[in-house]
Amino acid sequence: MHLTEIGHFALSLALALAIIQSIMLFRGARSGDQASIKLGWLSAHLTFILVAASFVILTIAFVQSDFSVALVAAHSHSLKPLLYKISGVWGNHEGSLLLWVLILTLFGALMASRLKRLTDGQSTMSYALSVQGMIVIAFIGLILFTSNPFERLTSLPDDGNGLNPILQDPGLAFHPPMLYLGYVGLSVGFAFAVAALIEGRADANWAKLARRWVLIAWSALTAGIALGSWWAYYELGWGGWWFWDPVENASLMPWLVATALIHSLNVVEKRNLFHSWTVLMAILAFGLSLIGTFIVRSGLLTSVHAFTNDPARGLVILVIILIAIGVPLLLFGWRAGTLARDQDISSPALLSRETALQANNLLLVVTSATVLVGTLYPLIIEAVNGARISVGAPFFEASVGPLLGLMLIVMPVAPLLAWRQARGKTITPYVIPMLFVTVVAGAIIFMLINDISIYAMATLGLGIWVMTGVLADIVAIMGGRNKIFHSGFKRLMGASLPRLGMNVAHLGVAVFTIGIAGVSFFDSETITRMQIGDSQISGNNTFTLAKVEPIAGPNYTATAATVIMTDESDNQTILTSEIRRFPVARSQTTEAAIKSGFLGDVYVVYGGGTAADGFVIRIYQKPLITWIWGGAGLMMLGGLLAMGSGGSRVSRGSKQHSDPQRNNEPANRPMEG
Repeated sequence: MHLTEIGHFALSLALALAIIQSIMLFRGARSGDQASIKLGWLSAHLTFILVAASFVILTIAFVQSDFSVALVAAHSHSLKPLLYKISGVWGNHEGSLLLWVLILTLFGALMASRLKRLTDGQSTMSYALSVQGMIVIAFIGLILFTSNPFERLTSLPDDGNGLNPILQDPGLAFHPPMLYLGYVGLSVGFAFAVAALIEGRADANWAKLARRWVLIAWSALTAGIALGSWWAYYELGWGGWWFWDPVENASLMPWLVATALIHSLNVVEKRNLFHSWTVLMAILAFGLSLIGTFIVRSGLLTSVHAFTNDPARGLVILVIILIAIGVPLLLFGWRAGTLARDQDISSPALLSRETALQANNLLLVVTSATVLVGTLYPLIIEAVNGARISVGAPFFEASVGPLLGLMLIVMPVAPLLAWRQARGKTITPYVIPMLFVTVVAGAIIFMLINDISIYAMATLGLGIWVMTGVLADIVAIMGGRNKIFHSGFKRLMGASLPRLGMNVAHLGVAVFTIGIAGVSFFDSETITRMQIGDSQISGNNTFTLAKVEPIAGPNYTATAATVIMTDESDNQTILTSEIRRFPVARSQTTEAAIKSGFLGDVYVVYGGGTAADGFVIRIYQKPLITWIWGGAGLMMLGGLLAMGSGGSRVSRGSKQHSDPQRNNEPANRPMEG
């Protein structure tokens, strides 16, 4: 028996165990039968082990260049470096689906481990794990019946076709797994939402159970999107970090809704409100992840992101999406009214943390819906009448920009507001200094930068405004201006991790926004044709073309242009950009040369040419672009910190420091997530 046949058998057995998992846990949740629950969580563990074994076997086939496996022959090559042999496992439709299922069953096994230790909420977790099993059944079935990664060849080729050259990069080795952790992680929030609808209850304990899983998914999705953006920036040679590609949009949409979901879960847990809204957000977040999967694998797109052009596979995925979203939405319509048991009947005031959070949530959802319309509309029009229209960056920037701008205005104020009803006199000592610092900083920027546009000023101002909000909340944590030097540091060290995580994430948003302003409004581009020894001034630097020479790589040949950058202090930096040619794939890629720094990047691209006509060199100045990925890193770190337990780590029992209704101070209540 060939090793890959064992992998196929393991996957088939995993399908059977997933069915047992789903049925037994549903039965155990309804009846309280501990034997059924135990069998269900054992099945979840075994399902993960079998899928992991299947994935490892496929990886071995890629590493060993086993070209008797059709997938290896189509997407690998014997000369490929080891890292790209491994990443080739998920650099295709079949392997990426298997990675999807591996992560899905990993979350199932982790949920099962959590279920075993639960004393309260066992039925909710059992229902959720049962739903998770149903998702596993759907995707393993999709693999086995339409996308078998272990299909064998009857005629053995001499070598493989190789992986798409632009995917042969460390960034693309790690970007898909991280993105899938986010996509698939949202299935846990979805499963908890369906469990809440089955039980007719979405209370504080339910929100507490679901919150950490959603934060894991959100943090991973943030990292995955940032890695993809970083890869496109340095690998594609375009000098941009976001192109509003349909697949980029497909990852952005669930991220936006998941952000709203995190804040809604906080309100359910703290104030017993927003039950129906939160459940709906959980359904839509995972639903948008599935829509992204459909866009990539349906044959609708032809791009580096599109893994298949087989409409039949896309149709199967579409059916899965319709069932996975349609059935829970029907259940939501039937059961949503039962979710708010023991709800606090007092409505929050217009000036309250609940209202501010709901306003931001609505803006996030409307933004996601806008991106969805702009992404799908051209595809729908083409499917209906064959006409091709383009909805590009101008549409998204004109529609999404103002919505996110409004969100950034509200975001830093929300943590400063008390629950239920805030008083103007309690937030004024924080908001007035925030406004003052923002206005002064804006005035300084206006005086320092000639001819700055109103859009650049607005974007920079929003970033500074959010940053001042973080500082204001830190002051509030430390006890306000009167206590900041007396016992403030002790209070800050004892603050709850969710609240600290919130501030780190909001700081990341501020840094990210300032980075966008820098690269969007102050970048420059110089395109020139140079001979060896020629110099060109760009920005504050002088660029000299030192040499152009052929080089050889492990599975490619290249022409490399070496440019010497000299700054105002006569410090020199050697930058080498390449055009790589892959003979097996019959294609080429561009490798940019980048000098990164705290204040931005210098980005050099060799565009080809001859000694007679000169060599094309493109030089980009990218101010503050590194802040974009630094901000994304801070957001991810904030999400991970917010997974910690709530309440002060120093004085959790102190009512004086934790009850916003008693003293109405904005600093008194940790905001988890």
